[in-house]
Amino acid sequence: MSIVSTLALPCGGADAILCTTGGRGLVEGEGWWDGVRTAASVLGTAPQDTAPHRAALQYSQQRARRALSSAILGPAPHLRLPKHQPPQLKSSPTPPANTLGPPRSPPQREMEVVPYGKNFRLVPEDELPELLDYLSQHLPQSLKFQQTLRTFLTDRVWDFYFYVTKDWPQEPVVLHFPGITHPPNGLLYESFSVFCPDDRLDALQLLQTEDVLIDWTRPLYLNFTPQVILERMREFYEQIGEIETVEGDVYISVQEPPPLQETELPPEVELRQLRRVDAKTIHDLYPARDMECLEAFEKCIATLPAYGIFAKEDEDDGEKKTLAAWMVQSYYGAMFSMQTLPEFRRKGYGIFLAKRLTADVRKRGYVPFVVIRPENAASQSLYLKLGFEKLYQTVRAVLKPFSEIQTDETQSSSAKWCHDVPALGATTIEINHQENGKIECNLEIKNGELA
Repeated sequence: MSIVSTLALPCGGADAILCTTGGRGLVEGEGWWDGVRTAASVLGTAPQDTAPHRAALQYSQQRARRALSSAILGPAPHLRLPKHQPPQLKSSPTPPANTLGPPRSPPQREMEVVPYGKNFRLVPEDELPELLDYLSQHLPQSLKFQQTLRTFLTDRVWDFYFYVTKDWPQEPVVLHFPGITHPPNGLLYESFSVFCPDDRLDALQLLQTEDVLIDWTRPLYLNFTPQVILERMREFYEQIGEIETVEGDVYISVQEPPPLQETELPPEVELRQLRRVDAKTIHDLYPARDMECLEAFEKCIATLPAYGIFAKEDEDDGEKKTLAAWMVQSYYGAMFSMQTLPEFRRKGYGIFLAKRLTADVRKRGYVPFVVIRPENAASQSLYLKLGFEKLYQTVRAVLKPFSEIQTDETQSSSAKWCHDVPALGATTIEINHQENGKIECNLEIKNGELA
């Protein structure tokens, strides 16, 4: 009689499935540890202390995987999984999103605010107008940060928390959390934006030693930040990890756009303010939707200028209006997400929307600006025609520590190794670390012995 036993460990999964020789069958969720002990006892490697592992839902994914593989295989020194350190921010920690165990809902957005970091302090609301005045003195370099604060004070589009150095303004570094509206784990301090005057970039050293507000051992996400600031940050971060970047050139309106003529639109379309119901269509086609959430689009549309051009289409039961092109003012003040569906392009809808939104943004007291990818020649040409001028380059970045990079490489590699089990005679167990994120352990048992 031959029995085949297979252990499948989903690396980021909602459950662990274990078929064992002990007749336990399928073991799911929190019961996986009992199944592991059954298989381990066959191999003569049963762990002694199960209590810590029964709380695996509170362990990081990497620690749980290491515990399982060690129980079955013994140590595998060449398979190095980085040991995660707990974040030093202890405000209201959210459990890791990718833990073993039964299915779970996404983590809730962390909202408990830390008043003091190591080098920074939270700015109380009554001091925010003073901070806005300071940022206004450093336009246009501070433009994105300055208008994020302005939309916060004026329109409350999103909940931001602004920090300055404890020696402000002698050390003129200012931060806000979150930096994006859709960080992967939904944590308040997982992303941030930073501004520092060009002539005081040396003060950015305070970021390097900030270990309360910023957990440098985990991935961090920066929204568009002046390139000179990111390059200074790179000088110390290259000792910690790698930075993935997307460049964007800032174009600012330096003169009034040409007057808007409603007759520029053909009769088969109409222009109107967008509504919340339109947000999902726009968000689904937004290139950076992994960093900005649907709720942010809904709030921008409900609060700030946002226009769409709707095409009228005749149907048997009446007239249908299809959203053909759109443009929205963002929570950081920029005019963004200008898109036209392919079937409606080359009709002048884009330049019409840009004229209308530029006029409205200026009327509301904001500085009209856009962030354009360097390779997007069409958008560059459009805004130059409307009196915009390129000023400087910004960078959107993901800061990934080496430990995370090594984990990713381990998960995507294909590796095999063997492990002797003296108690059951000379034999080997083949382990496949597959690209689909599973560790598979296959062993064959004949007459109570491993073949």
